[in-house]
Amino acid sequence: MALIDVERAILCACFKDEVPEGLLAELGDRRSWLVYRELVRDRLRKELRVALPRTRRVLGDVAIETAFRRQLDQTPPRSRFFRDVVLELVTSALPTWRADPALAPWGADLAAYEAAIWEVSDIDARTAEPREFGFERAPLLSPALRLLTLAYPVHQGADSAGRYAQGEHFLGVYRAADDERPRTWTMNRSTHSLLTMWQSDPQLTVSEAVRALSRLRAFVVDEAFIDGLCGVLAEFLDAGILLGSR
Repeated sequence: MALIDVERAILCACFKDEVPEGLLAELGDRRSWLVYRELVRDRLRKELRVALPRTRRVLGDVAIETAFRRQLDQTPPRSRFFRDVVLELVTSALPTWRADPALAPWGADLAAYEAAIWEVSDIDARTAEPREFGFERAPLLSPALRLLTLAYPVHQGADSAGRYAQGEHFLGVYRAADDERPRTWTMNRSTHSLLTMWQSDPQLTVSEAVRALSRLRAFVVDEAFIDGLCGVLAEFLDAGILLGSR
């Protein structure tokens, strides 16, 4: 076999849910390849166990394993980093988990939250030296910031029955450049929308984003709004969510 054919065969042997017997015969010793297959898959399962402990307790091992096998079979990992399989699996499995009435309704939110914590814990939060913050400049956000909109407050503790009350919750999961620990910031809809705008369009200035938000939400940008926004932006600068301006 050509090298590319060998690579494709190994990919199939490791990740396809059903491995053709003929393919194993082409690779060589059948038993050795089956052992190798399980070693690879168990290593990836270990990443999920470490990254999603609360999700596993809520959704159960069957739901996680089903999603894991489907992900490997349909969209096998392309990254050389084991840890990337966590975000890939959660991203692909969320629609299925949200639509499954047999699962706890907050399980998908919990998976998204734990995956965000897992992701930002390994992102380099350092950037080039920012400019002084200004309203007529585009803000520079931490690269280790992920924004979530959740239907259940899974970032808080459950009630005595292990349940969460439904509601709308806007979060920022981030890690400051001088801190190894990911943190969670709870915010209102408007602040979340502004941060989302700046992540989507890094060249959008603060003033432009505020004007766009006021048109979208049909509110007046008055002195009280500006005072509140200044306070929140100052807190973001102190926390390391906002680093300055571009």
